Amino acid sequence: MNNLVIKNSHLTLSVAPDIGASVRSFTYERQGTTYNVFRNSGQANTVNDMSCFALAPFASRVQHGKFEWNGHDVQLAANFPPEPHALHGFAWQRPWQVKSQSETAIDLRLEHVSDDWPWSFVVELRYELIDLCLNMTLTTTNLSDTEMPSGLGLHPFFDIDDNTKVKVDAQQMWQMNEQVLPIGFTQSPAALLTELGANANELVVDNVLINDSDRHEIVWHDRGFKADLRSAGCPYTVLYRPEDSPFFCIEPISHCANALTMAREEALRYGVKPLASGECHTISQSIILSDLVAN
Repeated sequence: MNNLVIKNSHLTLSVAPDIGASVRSFTYERQGTTYNVFRNSGQANTVNDMSCFALAPFASRVQHGKFEWNGHDVQLAANFPPEPHALHGFAWQRPWQVKSQSETAIDLRLEHVSDDWPWSFVVELRYELIDLCLNMTLTTTNLSDTEMPSGLGLHPFFDIDDNTKVKVDAQQMWQMNEQVLPIGFTQSPAALLTELGANANELVVDNVLINDSDRHEIVWHDRGFKADLRSAGCPYTVLYRPEDSPFFCIEPISHCANALTMAREEALRYGVKPLASGECHTISQSIILSDLVAN
């Protein structure tokens, strides 16, 4: 396994370029103790078990992998069986190349030549540590002669314990059906909007929240620190936690679930970016750690 490590005096990030450019671990050294910020993937050898990966050239689901865009009839394979839909694009399931690396930053690159996805593009991912902050920046560039629809996201798995709280700034979310496809709008769980936040290990969710701002928060009360989560280019946030899971995903995404199957005007309204030849699309997420202030 080809793991690359970047670090500073407090933070350490381990990345596996050949496993979807995914993060194996993200830790915080605080007062002589090392804490997992993301779940620790140990010796995992599949991207499904890693602790963060990138979503490109689309985020979330495409129903049965089928959509039409400007005369292109696209049929993508279901890539997460037994689910019948195409999920999270395909960049997460391919090896990436290392573009550059320093002590505190890694730049990765993946180039796609048109196939079932009938556009060529390059996607670049930068992980950078600055003080107590992890910055993740994801950029897609359309290499085709025709317009390409673009959607991007990041999928971190935060490590949680019995006293981890989650707070969001999103009063509404998409209501999902049994196939986790959007069917309308509903209110976000009320506890997420409170000053204290919701107990992460009591939530069972897989919903797309509609952000009121670009700021959310996860607080580890027993560990004495929190993370402010700030995103750019992402009007939506997926909250994901299966029952009994020791992790909680807070995923910034640029478009709502299943947006590629919508009519063009609606798809653009809900976040799909139409990229002309040579045009770029960028999103980012910053995870800013800080100690809790004692009362």
